[in-house]
Amino acid sequence: GHDVYFLRYTNEPQSDPHIISIPYYIREPRTYIFVPSVRAIPILTNSLKRIRPDLVYTYIGLSPCDFYLPIICRSLHIPITGIWHADFNESRDVTQMIIKLAFLFYMPLCRSMQLVFVFSEKMKHFHIKHGVRAHTIIVLPNGVDANFYSPGPSQFKKHNGINTGVLFLGRLSAQKNPAVLLKSFLAAKPPPDTKLVVVGGGDLERSLKNQFQDPRILFTGMILDKHIKRDIMRSCSIFVQPSIMEGISLALLEAMAIGMASITSD
Repeated sequence: GHDVYFLRYTNEPQSDPHIISIPYYIREPRTYIFVPSVRAIPILTNSLKRIRPDLVYTYIGLSPCDFYLPIICRSLHIPITGIWHADFNESRDVTQMIIKLAFLFYMPLCRSMQLVFVFSEKMKHFHIKHGVRAHTIIVLPNGVDANFYSPGPSQFKKHNGINTGVLFLGRLSAQKNPAVLLKSFLAAKPPPDTKLVVVGGGDLERSLKNQFQDPRILFTGMILDKHIKRDIMRSCSIFVQPSIMEGISLALLEAMAIGMASITSD
């Protein structure tokens, strides 16, 4: 019963009136960080003035526009909330130090929001330590229904003659790094009844299908029916997540609940 509008970073015109295009100059394909065009802020401002939403919900860390959104919302008396999909550990690895610095850079933004969503108690305490009010932070822990995602028989396995199945489940994008798994799978020279099942859609889907035309690789496309997805997942015994960066992976938890041996990037 609610109207929902998506303000999406894209240079393509949108036919859906509920999707508003925010133009950009550059997109970093691995992390999905955008450098917005000079028209982005006026479009954001005018769209919010026109829509007058009851609430703005934003993905933190997407672009420099993040820092303007609270200012725009405050001027229009619209509450704004944000969610972090990124995380870091306490190692002194250079990458982790850079990610931590990015979090610190965003702390003034988080302090200006009405609510901030994070995925762990560790991240909640980090925000509180750096001045974000405790009552504005909500922890959304990862979780799946282990009664539904459980071991069981698979029609997909029988239909496709799978003896050993390896599963990729996720968006086919540079950030998820599926090509490295596809190349590694074929380099291992698996027998015909060992299949790599690639579940998901995305901007790399067409090019990957063209590049990896092999009967041992099964592209299913995006699966919206959870029962069909579970049946496909049950056809596999190994789950591989080769992501360059991973925020919150429900697919990994689903695979573990089904009983797959799970391999993920560090």
